[in-house]
Amino acid sequence: MSKRCLNILDIEICDRLHLKGYEDPIVQSLLEEIKKFISGNNYEAYVFGGILDKPETLGTWDIDMCITGAYDPPKIHKMIHHILSTGAKLNIFIDVYYCRIKEARKVYNNIVLKKYNKIKISKHQIHCAETNPIGYISFEDQGVWKDSLFVRQTSLPSKKQIKRLDYGISPSIIKLV
Repeated sequence: MSKRCLNILDIEICDRLHLKGYEDPIVQSLLEEIKKFISGNNYEAYVFGGILDKPETLGTWDIDMCITGAYDPPKIHKMIHHILSTGAKLNIFIDVYYCRIKEARKVYNNIVLKKYNKIKISKHQIHCAETNPIGYISFEDQGVWKDSLFVRQTSLPSKKQIKRLDYGISPSIIKLV
């Protein structure tokens, strides 16, 4: 039987763990480690998506995270790489990106206030792929490389998050740091 692997740059994640939710002890331990690293770099981090929204019985295959702070591409690249690597050690994919602080706070307030207005943001990543339980899908044609980061426009809440509203699942977001 072959392994299902996700390869991003020099990071390989095989047989990703199925996560039971935010309270999962593995998730908490991982986020504590990431929290120390991010706060030591004077950035903020937000966790959102299925790790918070889905019932424990459904779980999720990744942790969605946004980091924000000063726009310093080499530092952002290093932080995203560190976060991805930290998760990979536990076979957990962290779908992490950088966005400007103003955008991150707008999205945070929008979700906390349950307004769900679409807010356009620019995602800055170190790769150009979207993950799913089987692997990843390239979205290289949807953005540009700038300052060693892949930048693409998107709106939050996403179509997937809006669809979850139909099932009574409201988007959630937590400020990690």
